[in-house]
Amino acid sequence: MAKRTDLPKRLAARIRAAQERVRQKRLGIVYAEKNYEQSRARVDAYEEDPIAFAARFYQNHEWDSYPVQANLATNRERNECHERRREERIKELAELESALMRTEELVLAEVTRMRPTTGRVPWPRSLPAFTKFRAQLEMEMRREDERWRAERARDDAEFERMIAHEESALEELQELGDKELLRDLAAMSPSEYANYRAWADYFVLSLRSGSLGMQDILSQVRSNKRAR
Repeated sequence: MAKRTDLPKRLAARIRAAQERVRQKRLGIVYAEKNYEQSRARVDAYEEDPIAFAARFYQNHEWDSYPVQANLATNRERNECHERRREERIKELAELESALMRTEELVLAEVTRMRPTTGRVPWPRSLPAFTKFRAQLEMEMRREDERWRAERARDDAEFERMIAHEESALEELQELGDKELLRDLAAMSPSEYANYRAWADYFVLSLRSGSLGMQDILSQVRSNKRAR
């Protein structure tokens, strides 16, 4: 191909459109391969040890349960579809790359016949070879996966800290409540303690029988506190 030169924006747009079709097909191929690796690894893990697979991914289900088998069937179907489409995708990419080359040749021929004009733009930068494109994209995907894992680890750690804080606060409240109750019981006279026991037994039996709801219990507790 002759030396590339600056060209009108409309012709540069034609080349970029053809390049974008190639780029999108390349992306589809790389992501399809990535998904294939993941689904194939899942099927391999099941076939190696179905019981361990179910325990890892489906803790509340047996290896032959519907959720496990449904997921397995889905991944096997994905694998078969990918294997059928793999050669077709490569062929489609080759056709798009050939179309890009033809577009560049036609644009170059048209530019060569044109008189020099103002307002031209540089010739669009060529796409890298597919092997280089794949390597760069896979590197970006690995970095994104590492970032996601790091963020997930930070989120999990923060969640664990929050849970630990809440549990500690609840334990402190429970301990304070127990101490207060013990002080109150110790200060009661025999008749006051008997009334308290009758009151507590009444609520326990009422809760078990369903004759009182939680709103009734709260109302009784509030009135008892006011009386005290």
